[in-house]
Amino acid sequence: MTPIQKDLSKQCDRVKIRITDHVAIHDDRWPALIGRQAGAFKVGVRDRWIGWTAEQQFSRLHLVAGNARHVLPGRDRPRNLASRVPALSLGRLSADMMKVHGYPACLAETFVDISRFAGTSAGHRTGSHRA
Repeated sequence: MTPIQKDLSKQCDRVKIRITDHVAIHDDRWPALIGRQAGAFKVGVRDRWIGWTAEQQFSRLHLVAGNARHVLPGRDRPRNLASRVPALSLGRLSADMMKVHGYPACLAETFVDISRFAGTSAGHRTGSHRA
């Protein structure tokens, strides 16, 4: 195991890594999938905004739901799917996490590579999005 792998393994042991998946169903098809996991290890802007110390960050990171996947397979999909599904997912995320993992989501975050997505379905605003 390399030093980087050892460090990552140690960090993963310190943080509860949980996954919550939501599947959209339309006409007996799955037109969208969303997967969430614990928030990113270090996001300076987020951590300063919340006011966490480094110790608090690692003990509470499981309360942050990071968007891991937002998949819209195929081209034949219902209108507004790219924004509707994440909004519906966010509406039930905290309750689902409480039911499955025993704690709520206190914050949901997502990151978009703006060099790849600009104003299309992948660069959408969802529900109560704040920049």
